Amino acid sequence: MCKEQESKLLKNPVAPKVKRMENLIKVLNLTPDEVKTLLKTCGATIQHTICKDLKHSTHMQGYICLNQTLQADLAKNPYLDEELAWELTKSLNKNVKAALGTNQHINPKILERLSLDSEERVRMAIGSNPKTPAGVLEDLFKETASGMVTGAILSNPNTPTHVLQTGAKNSKVAAKILLASNPKIPIDVVKSLIEQTEGEKPPSQEQGSNYVVLEVLFSNPAAKKHRKEILKKFKEIGTDESIKYLVGSGATEPEDLEYLISLYPEMKEELTAANPETPFETLTVLSNTTNYQVLMNLASNPHTPENVLVKLTQSKVRTIVEALASRPNISPKIEAEILKTQDSMVRHYLSRNRNTIKETKLALIH
Repeated sequence: MCKEQESKLLKNPVAPKVKRMENLIKVLNLTPDEVKTLLKTCGATIQHTICKDLKHSTHMQGYICLNQTLQADLAKNPYLDEELAWELTKSLNKNVKAALGTNQHINPKILERLSLDSEERVRMAIGSNPKTPAGVLEDLFKETASGMVTGAILSNPNTPTHVLQTGAKNSKVAAKILLASNPKIPIDVVKSLIEQTEGEKPPSQEQGSNYVVLEVLFSNPAAKKHRKEILKKFKEIGTDESIKYLVGSGATEPEDLEYLISLYPEMKEELTAANPETPFETLTVLSNTTNYQVLMNLASNPHTPENVLVKLTQSKVRTIVEALASRPNISPKIEAEILKTQDSMVRHYLSRNRNTIKETKLALIH
């Protein structure tokens, strides 16, 4: 940016309240001429800010010749002028058109035009855009031979129900995983995906297996009514280790853990330690064990009493203390106990925790 332009911006009354120049530009009411001058003279960061965030696209007709990275930023701008959006559909660069395809604020007719593009990446963007019309998604599903585009369509909440039902019959596990993540997945499709694991032999936790489909389905709120059926299937095709991973992931709720105890009575202690509704007295008793998984679950349980957590900070097992350092509801007292360790990895986890207080982070530096 030229000195004269920068000086003019900094004289604005708002300037002292804004630390970064690109943020200053966002809050100023710039004229079209000022925008054009900035695009000619400023650095890349501010160019990106103007193209991606500001309500200036109507003043940019003359800047369709911007470099392709900036054109892609411009294509994502929620205030993109319709005439300019149509102009960007003619771009020879797939990244620009793919960026335009992700824009949820442009004319649906533009998304329809892009759905006919020969580039897979562009059609994937259209397939995943929740603002793409249902009819366009249906036509794209029928015509595509690309597994990536199919997966994008199956994960789209705007995809028609009958298309999702057809997608459930897809033999490719990757497509079914994306279908399982759809926030509007119909109940009959949920049942179909569960039934497709019938007869599968454990262990089945490899990437791309039906176990992963169940895992994604289990985490989807739209499939909540069928969580018991999913857990039962976990028992059939999973392993004890895969169940421990599921419990440790935080996806399970108290009623799930109670049901799991009926399926895995031998894992009662581990599952009880993970349950946030377990009484404090029981959690305290469980802390006397040497069972690694029980102690890990106690370290992660958001309702484990503080006296138990203090006790766990003295563990010789690094991963248990790392779990404590990563707790979303970590308390200053636990932070102080963890600060006593000289283990660099444990201290790293504590420093990365968003809820670690400022005083603790300063102490970690010194």
